[in-house]
Amino acid sequence: MIWRSASSWALGLGRIPVLVTVCWVAVFTATASAGMLTLNLSSLTDLSAVTVGDTFRVDVSLRGLEAGEALVTLTGGTAFSSALGTPLGASAGSIVPNPPADPLDFQTIVRPGQADANFLTFSTNASEQITDNGVFYHFDVEALAPGSGSLSLRPLALAAEQFNSQDPSSPILRDVAAGQDLQFTAIVPEPSVWQLMLVLVILRLSSRAVIHKQYSQHIVRDA
Repeated sequence: MIWRSASSWALGLGRIPVLVTVCWVAVFTATASAGMLTLNLSSLTDLSAVTVGDTFRVDVSLRGLEAGEALVTLTGGTAFSSALGTPLGASAGSIVPNPPADPLDFQTIVRPGQADANFLTFSTNASEQITDNGVFYHFDVEALAPGSGSLSLRPLALAAEQFNSQDPSSPILRDVAAGQDLQFTAIVPEPSVWQLMLVLVILRLSSRAVIHKQYSQHIVRDA
């Protein structure tokens, strides 16, 4: 499995010859002038009152990529409390090339309290690179216990490299910032109106049965 280091500078040094000072200066300048990329967490589910036992989807989205820019590497990592257990699965989002240049270009890792994804391609074809902002990957989690918590992006797990048309073998390092944490509150489901009505009906029928039994016993004794 191909997986990039969490250190941004390690990523850059791994591909740039140390002795070629001119290339180093060019890459440094391009990195400094490029805008900041951001990965953000979101969910279409109202997370202020998630019912225990319910499953909800979390999107990890890219922002900040400008027109004409393309990424050959993008890594994201999300951490969350044990109340959400192990993700039920993680999948590529809309900005990941489909089909990829290589089946191994996009990979995910899910563990208890963790959902990570990595995109890495050596293709020079723009259609096989990340060229748009949008959902990078998404995963589903289940609320296992009541309580409040958060999902957050791990800064050391975020990295990106931009395709360098001047020298495809030396991509440009990009800074990636983590967006705000995603808060959630899991609650125990309250009895529904129909459940309450059913309980009342059962209690009423039970009370009638007791009254009828007592009345029958009274008639037998009087006879």
